[in-house]
Amino acid sequence: MHSGVDSAYCVPQLDHIILADGVSARPDGKIDIFGAAWDTIFAPMVPVQHPMLAIAVRVLLTQQEAASTHHLEVRIMSPDGLEIANATGDVGAVAAEILA
Repeated sequence: MHSGVDSAYCVPQLDHIILADGVSARPDGKIDIFGAAWDTIFAPMVPVQHPMLAIAVRVLLTQQEAASTHHLEVRIMSPDGLEIANATGDVGAVAAEILA
């Protein structure tokens, strides 16, 4: 799925991204998502602050991609293109014994 892309720079395939009130990781690798799948905040006036926002992201990786750390950046943009919020983080490599 990386045709035409240099193997030194692979972009993982996004499987899904879900907005929710909360997301909790479990030891078995699954996640619990609550207050999920909304895309609009209703308020009597603006600006308004939502008390909590979580984003559940799943990317599909090849075995080679899973062996490396990946940097993830999420930006929330307003309809007119202004950045409202952002989050960044690193997703660690999967241990070699798991990939074997």
